[in-house]
Amino acid sequence: MQLVAMVLAQCHHQPGAEASGTSGRARALRAERPPGDFLPARRHLRRLALVTQDLLAED
Repeated sequence: MQLVAMVLAQCHHQPGAEASGTSGRARALRAERPPGDFLPARRHLRRLALVTQDLLAED
């Protein structure tokens, strides 16, 4: 969530649709409870990694 805050601060409190969508995805993933089974947990971790990449790619 620190990364989400940094991206939104970098947008000078006027985030574009892409930044808002990415931060929304990050918040939604954070709100989900991590699954206990291997494959669903792996899928959840991959989704977290992808949203992190998207946040890092934000200008």
